[in-house]
Amino acid sequence: MRPIAFFIPNLSVGGAQKVVVNLVNGLSLITDHPIHVITLRKEGEFLSHISPSVTIYALNKNRVLSCCFALSFYIFKNKPLILCSSLFYSNLCAVVSWMISFCSCRLILREDCLFDNTMSHCSLFKGKLIRFLMKLLYRYAYSVVAISNPVKKSLIENKICKTNLISVIPNPVDINFFNNFVKKYKLSLSEHDNYICAVGRLSFEKGFDILLKAFSEIDNTHIHLVIIGDGKLKKELLDYANEFSISDKVHFTGFINPYKVLQNSSLFVLPSRSEGFGLALLEALALGVPVVATSCPGAPREILLNGKLGHLVETENASALTSAINDALINPRSNSIDRKLRAQEYSTPVICKRYLSEVFNI
Repeated sequence: MRPIAFFIPNLSVGGAQKVVVNLVNGLSLITDHPIHVITLRKEGEFLSHISPSVTIYALNKNRVLSCCFALSFYIFKNKPLILCSSLFYSNLCAVVSWMISFCSCRLILREDCLFDNTMSHCSLFKGKLIRFLMKLLYRYAYSVVAISNPVKKSLIENKICKTNLISVIPNPVDINFFNNFVKKYKLSLSEHDNYICAVGRLSFEKGFDILLKAFSEIDNTHIHLVIIGDGKLKKELLDYANEFSISDKVHFTGFINPYKVLQNSSLFVLPSRSEGFGLALLEALALGVPVVATSCPGAPREILLNGKLGHLVETENASALTSAINDALINPRSNSIDRKLRAQEYSTPVICKRYLSEVFNI
């Protein structure tokens, strides 16, 4: 039986990597097709969390741009039924590799990010080049999976691909996956201290600078703030915490197991300026934790059912975020059962079955 293969550049800590691990582990339980993961090198924090029934292929390359021939050789030799790629630069490589392999496998491209957000980190020339290549190559895909309706809209508006090529399937959430993730972490707080939790890469689009400003103004002066994640803005955010005189109440943990920390928090806050999806938000719901999120471009509004399951505030508005946090700590929207039920709609088995029937056509 021909395999279903997933191409991801690495298995280090990251949202796209977490999703691929959830997908391959879930699919390995519900289909007889062999499941393969193709990566540049057989390393990374998520490596040990891939099911033993999934085969991992290392291309032994250092960069995506240099692996096209190695990936095409894999396709030619193994003749997968499906090749599913994630992240736009990997997707471009996957299309080229598929073309030169002369294999009739179905090419699926997953898009995790809003196009404009992806391009915000590029120079004008690089952005135009990437858009040109995406418009040129994405049309050869069997299907393009957008993880939310806003991602689909951004692909259409930027003329990357046509509507009939795009399927919207959200990311899967698997709480059991976090039980042994990376390493355990003990907060430097007493067991009686309450805290608010936020999770994400320390980058501009995640809006942690807004969160720190909002946190500095909340009514409860005894509660702490725990930010799980790492990134290039860490020093700048530490400086903000000092500037707002809240450094003794703010804890930057780095990349750690978010499961227990998130589960024991009084509130989860997503202060993002944009989100392709918002997997951490969904994980908070799966744990029954009350949430506050910005109504940013992306999926948070959709996930929270237009504010029914959690407070929604406009982006870039620290005062509104402060008010929402104050209210949510006392009067959270919805209840733990409704939050968990919503997360079940995004469970790994449900999403994997949708991939098989709606995209892979198996």
